[in-house]
Amino acid sequence: MTLHLARAGRAYDEDPTGRDLTLVETLGDELHTFASRRDELLGTSLGKWVLIHGGELVGAFESQADAINVGYQRFGNVPFLVKQVVPVEVPQNYVSNHLGI
Repeated sequence: MTLHLARAGRAYDEDPTGRDLTLVETLGDELHTFASRRDELLGTSLGKWVLIHGGELVGAFESQADAINVGYQRFGNVPFLVKQVVPVEVPQNYVSNHLGI
């Protein structure tokens, strides 16, 4: 799953209790919108990158960079989801040499 969060490097958001929200909690509406429209998107936008903000599907783009640029232009420095429409999502694992293990 490829996600883009505009405010990377900072706490994503805070809930009313002051607790920092996780990425999934912050983008819950966007992820729900993607999941509920996945079958439709597979038929119309396979391989493209979709931009979703506030539960609204903004558009489908040929490249990830195009979707991110439109997200910044339209919404500014706020969380939004950019995700590629693929039939099967492959988990991505990253190795960091900074852990010293």
